[in-house]
Amino acid sequence: MIAGEQAPVIDARGRKRGIKQWVVCPVCDEGRWVRIDSLRLHGFTGMCIECHNKFTTGKREKHGRWIGGVISSGKTYKYVRVAPDDFFYPMAVHTHGYVSEHRLVVAKSIGRLLESYEIVHHINGDRKDNRLENLQLTSPDKHHANHRLLMVINSQKRKIRQLQDIINRQPSLNL
Repeated sequence: MIAGEQAPVIDARGRKRGIKQWVVCPVCDEGRWVRIDSLRLHGFTGMCIECHNKFTTGKREKHGRWIGGVISSGKTYKYVRVAPDDFFYPMAVHTHGYVSEHRLVVAKSIGRLLESYEIVHHINGDRKDNRLENLQLTSPDKHHANHRLLMVINSQKRKIRQLQDIINRQPSLNL
């Protein structure tokens, strides 16, 4: 094959489903077929997967998608990568040394590792807001008591709103 040669992608029914191009890895000179739309991607280097892994594994800071060692688990918590020689590494719960950011912030502020049973509560309820003034270290008993109290308060607020809606819907009496 010659680098740059193109061929159509044909599905099982014989329909044309795009175009592939023959690409040669600049490191190992191995060739392979690559879809045209992949060639247009910003981070496309032309390297085969083996060579790509050789150059990026263990060099996180040099990888094109490195975002500083912070990951997010959807709508819940943020996790920060901690080096194995870091004092707070024993708190890592994820593989590759990731620690919950809110727990790390509190641990650094008090200068010790947190025990697994200790709970860090977000005062305003926003799990992405990891400012120290929004975090509170509590025991499991106090944490659950706070949540029960909040549930009662929210329930009472709902009842008040319902009663206000009923009052607002009543026709006014002109005496």
